[in-house]
Amino acid sequence: MMRKLIIIRGHSGSGKSTFAKQKIVEFKQRFPSGKVFHIENDQFLYENGEYVWTKERFQSAKILAEQKLASAWKFAKDYPQISILIVISNVNLSLPAVEKYQNIANSLQMTIEKYRLMNFFKNQHRVDVYTVLSMYLALEQQPLDDEIIIKPIKKMPYFMRMILEKMCKSRDKKHI
Repeated sequence: MMRKLIIIRGHSGSGKSTFAKQKIVEFKQRFPSGKVFHIENDQFLYENGEYVWTKERFQSAKILAEQKLASAWKFAKDYPQISILIVISNVNLSLPAVEKYQNIANSLQMTIEKYRLMNFFKNQHRVDVYTVLSMYLALEQQPLDDEIIIKPIKKMPYFMRMILEKMCKSRDKKHI
């Protein structure tokens, strides 16, 4: 039997969804009758197969994802004898949110794995480069204990490194 929480953090285009799917396949191969919950805000932003992002839809997606997570926790509590995998793969999970999820998972005797992805694939949701780099910086400034850093398959392109450098210099000037 396996009871596990996997937290996957990364900026847009880092490969969170793909990595989550790989972890789910691995779990299902080992525990075919196990229960899987994959929590990702983006799952609730598709309309007729098309990704549609607006601020309002995103707020709604966050609520729906939290509801799905609440039902996953309830299932884990109600069925302690069943193998379960809960995968949370959202952009910029805050430290307090991660801490809360870890506390719940610990209370349910679940093992916890935390991953950080740093690939720079073309993001599927047309998020602009400055937002992607801001997400990247936010995660850099909030490392997690025991977080497993996954070596990037697709590193940050040169043009993005130059933009990131300018963003960091500009930020440093504001803090002087």
